[in-house]
Amino acid sequence: MGVNILAALASGIFGAVALAAPSSLVGHTVSPNPDTRFYVDMYAVRSIVIAASLVTASLTLRRIPVVGAIALAGGGLVQVGDAAIAAQFGTPGVVGASVAAFIHLGTAGLMLSRGGSALSPRRTA
Repeated sequence: MGVNILAALASGIFGAVALAAPSSLVGHTVSPNPDTRFYVDMYAVRSIVIAASLVTASLTLRRIPVVGAIALAGGGLVQVGDAAIAAQFGTPGVVGASVAAFIHLGTAGLMLSRGGSALSPRRTA
């Protein structure tokens, strides 16, 4: 689950950077008008909250696997959306969103397909 936590933390860090210095993520000066700032701030807050949720879900996967898997799947789908938007605008810096989507959706799929047993310790007879 460490890789899910790292991917979620990376997403949250990018959200915090977007909040503090949005121009650093796009490679050019971001217009300081209120409309642009509104959407940048909205993205940043969403990113930070989803990252916190994914870290929490990753830490509880062993106890509540289905809920954790659903949370990871939701986070993965958000990352797919982020990657699609980045591709549409030609912003290659969001490659991490594709990696995070793969990690979160892969873990969720594994968990749901095995009914949570994927992370349970193996029992030996």
